[in-house]
Amino acid sequence: MKLFILPVLLSATTALASPIVGTWHCTSSDGIHQGDMRIKYISDGSFNGDVTVNVDIDDDSNNVLTYHLISTGKWRFENNTLTKSQIEFSDLSRHHSPETKAWLEKSEGARSVENMIHSMLNSMMGKATIEEDVQQLDKAGNLISEKDGFRKICTKVK
Repeated sequence: MKLFILPVLLSATTALASPIVGTWHCTSSDGIHQGDMRIKYISDGSFNGDVTVNVDIDDDSNNVLTYHLISTGKWRFENNTLTKSQIEFSDLSRHHSPETKAWLEKSEGARSVENMIHSMLNSMMGKATIEEDVQQLDKAGNLISEKDGFRKICTKVK
């Protein structure tokens, strides 16, 4: 019995003492889309996030497609590396500006692209991802990741 309780206590203590526990604000971009996220890391090793994704499909105007998603999953922190797994998205909704909505009504091509992006995001709903999301804690206390031109920076807010 003692052999079982000790590892459980040690892992609980590690999560409670982790610099990751709390609320973080993240921004991400890859040139075409930008993300703005609030992620709460809970001491039990789970997280929940509120994500806004902006996709710029029209270089000639300020029309940006905006989507909102909720995410949940698991996390672990070892050797200054945060690894998120079992990431699942839910509650996809469109949050386009009135100007973008008017543009979509006028442009069949824009509507087609918007429907394709919405369909792609919708296909992720309710399915846990297989790929893990990995970020490094830098000396300033920020979580950083960069992969294939996609850069994400997270700052702890509380």
